[in-house]
Amino acid sequence: MSAITFPEMMNDSPFGSTTRTKLFWDSDSNASPAKHLTFTDEDDDFQLKPISPKAYPTCAMESRLNKGHSAKQFVRKTDEGKDLIGDGSRNHTLPLETGKHTDLKCISSKTAAAVLRGDYDTEVDSVTIVDCRYPYEFNGGHIEGAINIYRQKELRDFMKEHRYKKDHTRNIVIFHCEFSSKRGPNLLRYMRNQDREMNKENYPNLFFPEVYLLNGGYKDFFTQHHELCYPDSYTTMLDEQHRSELSHFRSESKKGKKGSRTQTKLFWDSDSNASPAKHLTFTDEDDDFQLKPISPKAYPTCAMESRLNKGHSAKQFVRKTDEGKDLIGDGSRNHTLPLETGKHTDLKCISSKTAAAVLRGDYDTEVDSVTIVDCRYPYEFNGGHIEGAINIYRQKELRDFMKEHRYKKDHTRNIVIFHCEFSSKRGPNLLRYMRNQDREMNKENYPNLFFPEVYLLNGGYKDFFTQHHELCYPDSYTTMLDEQHRSELSHFRSESKKGKKGSRTQSRLHLRL
Repeated sequence: MSAITFPEMMNDSPFGSTTRTKLFWDSDSNASPAKHLTFTDEDDDFQLKPISPKAYPTCAMESRLNKGHSAKQFVRKTDEGKDLIGDGSRNHTLPLETGKHTDLKCISSKTAAAVLRGDYDTEVDSVTIVDCRYPYEFNGGHIEGAINIYRQKELRDFMKEHRYKKDHTRNIVIFHCEFSSKRGPNLLRYMRNQDREMNKENYPNLFFPEVYLLNGGYKDFFTQHHELCYPDSYTTMLDEQHRSELSHFRSESKKGKKGSRTQTKLFWDSDSNASPAKHLTFTDEDDDFQLKPISPKAYPTCAMESRLNKGHSAKQFVRKTDEGKDLIGDGSRNHTLPLETGKHTDLKCISSKTAAAVLRGDYDTEVDSVTIVDCRYPYEFNGGHIEGAINIYRQKELRDFMKEHRYKKDHTRNIVIFHCEFSSKRGPNLLRYMRNQDREMNKENYPNLFFPEVYLLNGGYKDFFTQHHELCYPDSYTTMLDEQHRSELSHFRSESKKGKKGSRTQSRLHLRL
């Protein structure tokens, strides 16, 4: 096995250029995979083959080397500080605990419950819980807001659609299965391997750098926190009533590794008295499917937020909605405004340029009414806001607005645009809250919505003011952290929490709107 080579000690500046560090195969050795690190101080030129993919999650050196430190020091540091996330940029947000999968970062059910209850709202920007059990297990009870992915193909699709940008946000993913013994850990490792492949030209960058395994799986979580599960029940993988489904999904999960899959979507069964959201499964050969209840919390994730027209088969409808991902919340038509990608991939975002065009009347022939909801605190709003905007920064005021202004189900286009200072947290959270409340208000008429067309203004007021200050009144910008308003900041932060229902803060789980 080849020796590890280290550069000499360099200047202790943290701002130097970086040298990459990886685990590698020795291309000239027939030995088992070993840590083989070779580089020089002068450049990054080296030809090495990556170590076995199964070893990626165990890599303690998944971060850049600042030239202010020797490689030997860095290896010692990462060996001692094993709580760095996958790209080595920072420590894990959530407290870790030891599990039987020592190559993975594990959290307890208590920690996961704390995340759902909002205890980490100030530290975490978004949370996705990936339930890797089979659909009949998921439908028999799952953690609120979780998504069901049990095959590699669906996980690859999820990764392509939701890859996070390299920024300062903290987007975490939590995997689990029944016991977090095999299915959950295996898919978590698969995600990391795929992530490494997708970022092989930008090592050690990752789209999903902070991923966890839920120790004990759904069984342990349900035992301790069943009130956070829907329905409040637990179906085991080996349940006698689902023996045929077990055989089917075991086979399907293997097929999923090669790309073939059974399509799964959500839809409303108007002839049933069961829970309004349903689980639709069919094969490529026919349109036969079975319906099973799924959590109402999952309504916003539904890609089929539209009725099944009697003139079309379920398969045709699924194909239509898969192809038309820009449908508004009730699935009745496409969005009026051009969309752009933002860091909140579950929300429909527009640019400041588009918002300005709306205000100038460029969309008057297509839009009947526009409401701009400014979610900043009153002193920020009074210090400068988009002309005609209304100021709503608490859930209670938003509920009052919704009751007063609910739109009728007709052919008019009434749009709502949310924003805060950067459209980073307050605006996105209130937008999600509106959609959840709208679903609840229309639970007997799914997928109808009173506010089907809602947008998030990318970049928030800061970006809009920078580009279009002439459309702001007064023509100024007061930041949330303005020193002259420190006491007001404390007051309104407290007020915004009082405006929420109950003691639980809303969890920021990925919802497809």
